[in-house]
Amino acid sequence: MKSTKRNSEARRRSLANLRPWQPGQSGNPAGRKPAPDCLTDCLREVAALPVGGGLTHVQKLARVLFRRALAGDVRAAVAIADRLEGRPAQRVELAADAEGGPKPLVFVVDKGDGIEPERLSLPGDVKS
Repeated sequence: MKSTKRNSEARRRSLANLRPWQPGQSGNPAGRKPAPDCLTDCLREVAALPVGGGLTHVQKLARVLFRRALAGDVRAAVAIADRLEGRPAQRVELAADAEGGPKPLVFVVDKGDGIEPERLSLPGDVKS
């Protein structure tokens, strides 16, 4: 009999925990726990620190990148252009043959360098 009484008391408390919150009351009053430090946050912190000469790490890095680009480093120039202008758009063309049947998927990659875009066909079982 004692165990039945204990079980019913435990059940009553358990059901009390299932009741919804009062209107205007938060279900998580402490809010979301802060995420642990991630690499991006740590890099941003270090990037903002002064290095010397009144420059931060990011400003010094930008100067090094520009110096390399001006010295002929194409990768540095592309990195600067991508950051300032955005990466060039890449088009995807979908087409059907004269009878309306499917054609192989063709990707047209325009690198934005003024050269004719490359056409890349994916291998497949569709006859062209």
